[in-house]
Amino acid sequence: MIANGYISASEISDCFSEGQNLSKNWLVEQCLNLNLDLKTVFFCGGWLGSLFLDHRLIFNKVRSFDIDPKYELLADELNRTLLLEDWKFKAVTADIHDINFTSHTYTVKRKNGTLCELTDSPDTIINTSCEHIENFSDWHDRIPAGKLMILQSNNGQEIKDHINCSTSLEDFAAQTPLSKELYQGELSLPKFKRFMRIGYR
Repeated sequence: MIANGYISASEISDCFSEGQNLSKNWLVEQCLNLNLDLKTVFFCGGWLGSLFLDHRLIFNKVRSFDIDPKYELLADELNRTLLLEDWKFKAVTADIHDINFTSHTYTVKRKNGTLCELTDSPDTIINTSCEHIENFSDWHDRIPAGKLMILQSNNGQEIKDHINCSTSLEDFAAQTPLSKELYQGELSLPKFKRFMRIGYR
């Protein structure tokens, strides 16, 4: 048992699959190419937070939000080095539809079981699993103007949990309007194409 549920070996393996690793490396490389300082990051649908195991990314702190509580403890353990740096990384159980992206107050649990209330205002919103998000446009419309956004989706419509796939990069761009685009592109993976957009809301 992990936190409030069981994490299977296949889930962990999927998190570190070739496709996942290629997608995350692509994101990191583009952030480096653009010389981005992400500052305070809200990572939506953060899963195990494996993106931040690549320490080349520049940021002040990350709050990794996932609706499934079973991932919180393992995400913190995987990012233990950052966690011990005064919570430079902290996993949080939350529905991303409930987050206030202007200034969000939320509760986390310390290792000793006591609760701690935090308030953060994100500079950057990352969502690398847009294909999993119900009512995606409602979520996207709640992001305030001027926030840096890093978004990924794919065209893997045959996968059961992919309920919000994009058919093409152009389709993904239409779904994710930005006031200033810094980068967009697609990456061919063994099972599908992944799309990415970076820019300001």
